[in-house]
Amino acid sequence: LVTPTNVKEVISLLKKEIHKTQAETFQDAGQYRHVLVKAIHSCAVKFPEVASDIVHDLMEFLGDDNTHAASDVIDFVREVMQTYPKLRPSLLQKLLLSLNQIKSGRVFRGALWIIGEYS
Repeated sequence: LVTPTNVKEVISLLKKEIHKTQAETFQDAGQYRHVLVKAIHSCAVKFPEVASDIVHDLMEFLGDDNTHAASDVIDFVREVMQTYPKLRPSLLQKLLLSLNQIKSGRVFRGALWIIGEYS
């Protein structure tokens, strides 16, 4: 379904859907957000050129009430930090600013590991 020619459109659609889950109150929004984050992550793995475009947007969800979605985001951030050294300074800065919003212990530990590893 996702090809190099349409990956940017797919990512754009997935990002819009994620933002809808924050604005609207509907049942299972957290689970839907978790599925969307996983879909974006898998697109970024298959098409690395889009990873740098979406990682900052996904970092907004580090403080998500759904621990699974937030865990997927921190895993994605860790992967991007390892793969794209040029993005490290901006990602570290955003991660430091996001620490006070993180609600999950697993996500917080992941964030601390990233900060310790790449600072």
